[in-house]
Amino acid sequence: MKDMEVLLREHVRHLGRCGDVVRVAPGYARNFLLPRGLAAAATEDNKRQIARRAARLALEEAEKAEEVAAAVAALSELTVTALERADENGRLYGSVAAAAIAEMCTAAGTEIDVKRVHLDAPIKTVGEHKVSVHVHGESYAEITVVVQAEGAPMESFLEDESVEEPAADETGAEVEAGEAAEGEG
Repeated sequence: MKDMEVLLREHVRHLGRCGDVVRVAPGYARNFLLPRGLAAAATEDNKRQIARRAARLALEEAEKAEEVAAAVAALSELTVTALERADENGRLYGSVAAAAIAEMCTAAGTEIDVKRVHLDAPIKTVGEHKVSVHVHGESYAEITVVVQAEGAPMESFLEDESVEEPAADETGAEVEAGEAAEGEG
């Protein structure tokens, strides 16, 4: 069969960007691209319309570039921690997959869709791992995923608890002193 020339109206992953003329199988064009409005027949009139639309999209992309850069910078600073069961060699009994990473990011206050987390294979070892997250267009950020073994000593966690206990005692002492002053007066 002969390939069919279509003009892309939107960015189509693994095919092309808005305004590109591409050759695709007739069934792919007829059953997927055309019904979804992702492409149009490659006529001269359509090419002129899409060229105007592509210019408008390029302006919008330029305006959005600053927002995307800020989002990439914010995500690059994000570090999430997973606590998993592991053997003495640091291999996990299970794994940390993209869905778990997205949930940890949401719990940390940054909403990330599972589809945006790019992980070649699930994480199966204890340690620090860099994970790529799709932000927009061709922009990606790398977040840090720290996988710790359950039962491993967490010194930073213990230090935080020791700081909190005296603060609670001091607050209680202040309340007792205030009550004693009220009782005297």
